[in-house]
Amino acid sequence: MSKKLRVMVLTNESFLDSAPGQKDAIRLLVDKGFLESAFFVSHSQHRNQEQNFVDVMSALINNKYDVVMIWSPKSFPENANRFEHLVSAIGKRPIYYWEGDPWTRKGVKSWTNSMKWWASKSEVIFSVAMEPHKTMFESVSDAKYRFIPQTYCHVQFGIQEITKPPLLDDSKSVVMIGSQSAKIPFVYGTPGSGVRFLVGTSLKLRLGKDFQLFGHKWPRGFSAGAVDYAQQAQLIRSFSISANWDNFDHHESYVSDRLPISLLAGRVHVTSSHPGINYYGGEEIGLAQVSGLREMHCKIEELRGIAPLKLSEMGLEAHKWSKHRFSHREAARFMFSHITSNVPPLRMQPWANL
Repeated sequence: MSKKLRVMVLTNESFLDSAPGQKDAIRLLVDKGFLESAFFVSHSQHRNQEQNFVDVMSALINNKYDVVMIWSPKSFPENANRFEHLVSAIGKRPIYYWEGDPWTRKGVKSWTNSMKWWASKSEVIFSVAMEPHKTMFESVSDAKYRFIPQTYCHVQFGIQEITKPPLLDDSKSVVMIGSQSAKIPFVYGTPGSGVRFLVGTSLKLRLGKDFQLFGHKWPRGFSAGAVDYAQQAQLIRSFSISANWDNFDHHESYVSDRLPISLLAGRVHVTSSHPGINYYGGEEIGLAQVSGLREMHCKIEELRGIAPLKLSEMGLEAHKWSKHRFSHREAARFMFSHITSNVPPLRMQPWANL
């Protein structure tokens, strides 16, 4: 057995402990004896890029570690000279890259030079999408590429993980959580945002009081307001059906983390289809994928035609199937099992086949 690794994690937290489950998942690997230690420093905590650079450089110089893992670097660091200083401080220690955000070559959320720099120096790249991410990364890096599904935060949604969703015997209500990100629908905005705009507004008009929309930047009168991230699963449990349309709806294997959150909440979830997301299961566990606005309306009407108690029981299957399967704990173990033989691989599906 190889030496237990000391890990330096460069997180992308905008404020302290904004990623509690992701950090806890790595600490659990330490507690279980799979890793020797883990040290965390954010590359995004300050608005001042220079201060972020100073914090990270200090951590790299003053701590003992064997490997570096960077989370979604976005635009850190802001220039090539600072990147070379970071790489010099890391020396010959291997770098591993986890990309948790979807993006495109150009647009509202784009591939940055910083992402390319980190990719070029990485041993393994873990990403929440296959194409187009895989081809783009492989154009700048010789790293191994590993797809990793979106997972829920077992810290923020810990109550929902250990409790069953309540059965609803008189409700056919639908909830949709998601900000409106089309600057000008179908003209300018993140990919998929135009259809999301139509889904949210049309369901509100069709279902009236049986539909609640939550999120920023919707037309006046459509949204009930934003909801704190950690309250999403509890909110979803107040409804019978959860609906969603992802941004980046054509990215292969990508889904919003609202999918595992909704399954954990224990409600039937209707969402936009992506190529390659059969690893989350299908309608047998309460997950329905649709390919357009008309199909979204038809599927929701079909589900609303089912007896409410039966609908709740379908959601209960989603809860049973997803808990302890799609949490940040499994994601961390999957990633580190590809980094060191001291972390045993997961035997459960879908992880065993990824």
